[in-house]
Amino acid sequence: MAENGKIGLDIFLEYGNEIDLIVTDVNMPELNGLEMARKIKEINPNIPIIVATAFSNSSYLLEAIELGIDKYVLKPIDIKKLFNVMKQSLLYHELQDLYRDNLTHLGNRNALIKELRQTKPSIIALIDIDDFSILNELYGEENGDKLLLQFKQQLQDFFPSNEYSLYRVGADKFVVNLKNTSTTQDELKLKCIDFIHNLDSSGVPIDNGNNINIGITIGIAKSYRSYLQV
Repeated sequence: MAENGKIGLDIFLEYGNEIDLIVTDVNMPELNGLEMARKIKEINPNIPIIVATAFSNSSYLLEAIELGIDKYVLKPIDIKKLFNVMKQSLLYHELQDLYRDNLTHLGNRNALIKELRQTKPSIIALIDIDDFSILNELYGEENGDKLLLQFKQQLQDFFPSNEYSLYRVGADKFVVNLKNTSTTQDELKLKCIDFIHNLDSSGVPIDNGNNINIGITIGIAKSYRSYLQV
């Protein structure tokens, strides 16, 4: 329980990994509920947040929608109704978590298999970070997680979301799924080669401006069955 938005944000910064759901009032001192929610969503976009307010102003509603707020509850609050809303929100996010990687917030293996089963045959690239377990031991798990997050960011920068879907399907394995069916397997291969060259020249930043040079192995598959065999 936090008496204002600033304290609420501080609590989340310290105990965020232990928090499953947030209920906040819009009207709070120092930092209002929506601003607190905005900052929290920047840290963890998948945390469910329920906003309570005495106002039915459409501007509040629009801002809440833009922030990805799960539910919007008007005061005075009906406790039974609030509990039902909380239950629905948690259930929804539990179902979402079945298809999402906890660290990177990318889709996981389940999400990829679901997409491949539901869409036309597509071309995918399976990217494996070489000797990641050794890197984890050498630099520590915390830096290993930072490396994975930075590597994910490099993938997102290089493979734009309007053309590719990204997934983390293992501790050190990522998948690039081609959305554009007009792109050929050879074109994806050339794109992956460019990514390797870019990675070789820059490395992966982890902390204090330090970069780790890593190697990656890429396999390209066409169709759902081919992926399962990679």
